[in-house]
Amino acid sequence: MTEDLVQGLALWRRTRHPHVAHVVVAMGRQAPCPFRRRSFTDNEQRSWIQYVRSGLVEHVTALCDTLPNARRLDLGIERIEALFALGPDPRVAAAARQWALQLPYRTRPRNEPFWARALEILAAWSPRDTDFVELAREVRRRHPTRFGPILAERLESLTSTAPEPEPLDVESQQWLDGCLDRWPLPGRTRPATDARTIASLLQAIAEDPDEDANRQVLADLVRQSDAPPPWATPVFLEHAQPVLDEWGLPATAVAGADFRSTLGEIGWRLVRELRVRRGWVKPGALKKLLTHPDLRGLRRLINATIPDLASLGGHGLRSVKVVRTSPRRPPLWDELGEVLARLPRLQRLELPFDSDQVHLVHHLRVPELDFSGGRGLLSGRVALLLPGLSEEVRQVKLLTLLLRRGEEGSWHLEPAERTDFDQSLLRMLQPHLG
Repeated sequence: MTEDLVQGLALWRRTRHPHVAHVVVAMGRQAPCPFRRRSFTDNEQRSWIQYVRSGLVEHVTALCDTLPNARRLDLGIERIEALFALGPDPRVAAAARQWALQLPYRTRPRNEPFWARALEILAAWSPRDTDFVELAREVRRRHPTRFGPILAERLESLTSTAPEPEPLDVESQQWLDGCLDRWPLPGRTRPATDARTIASLLQAIAEDPDEDANRQVLADLVRQSDAPPPWATPVFLEHAQPVLDEWGLPATAVAGADFRSTLGEIGWRLVRELRVRRGWVKPGALKKLLTHPDLRGLRRLINATIPDLASLGGHGLRSVKVVRTSPRRPPLWDELGEVLARLPRLQRLELPFDSDQVHLVHHLRVPELDFSGGRGLLSGRVALLLPGLSEEVRQVKLLTLLLRRGEEGSWHLEPAERTDFDQSLLRMLQPHLG
């Protein structure tokens, strides 16, 4: 692919043809990233700059993707200047659009050199028919305060300085057709039905998040499109870092307090697992957000409090990890049974053990219980756990001890390596094992 990429970049610089730009950008996305996703040290900065100056054209997309990871503004300016020195490149122009949507480096006026260069790249290297007003509208929607409106105003007044594209000759057209045959790249034009098809697939996924076939078809359409939409890329959330599923669509999001500002973006409809950062675990903090239509497809929720779950009547959650509202306060287990009754599809529950409230666990009717920690695991009251559990509970995990209920109703221990702590716990449970 490197040879085709070099030839395509040279052809685009000569003709500025949009079809060639699409192919170059698509080939760049398929190149591996030689950097880790967050770069902070001076050595990593030097390595990044050396990659730019080495002239390895296949890594330009990865360089652009990792540019905002330089948290210091002076390093960000050094990076964008190094990319600009490489010469016109449609991949850098596409990245500049993403930088505008992400909006790193917001501190004025020190950020002026970075954004002046980014706007110059957008004006000179983007397709001549680029709608900067639409981009400005999206920037203002995502970033309504601080530097966002200022950048949006500058985008609205931006005028393209790109030259008019030249028609492709026969040889160049043959090369372009050959690239489309050799590599799984997007076509030169998007079928008219794609937008309607993608919209219907998104609706089908929202209605039935467990149907994998819809996600697979959607992923195929996204890969075949000329310009994958922002919600289909790893940067679709500003305040939540997503993990992609096997088809390359967002599946797991790690979210902090500010992720509420991005709700409403299409990417949230594809997320199946939400991990809440522990610094934001407060009683009721998620109560309103979890009822948002975009989060109805969640199947696993990690680090939620019991008050958060109280608002989720009829939700399709399959797995929940409950945490304490504070280190000194136990979970409100007396409310837990009533809350879980509103989650009829729940299959797995993780929660901290509390020896003082072990009798309340007997009211739970969840097939899998996981006590990964807590208070009083080595107290005598842990022996009261198994005898009183509902028959609907088929599996219990205590630290690394995995217990399964057999058909005859007795509990059996799954073989595994044991620590001294596990052995002490096992001795207390032994009388109740089959």
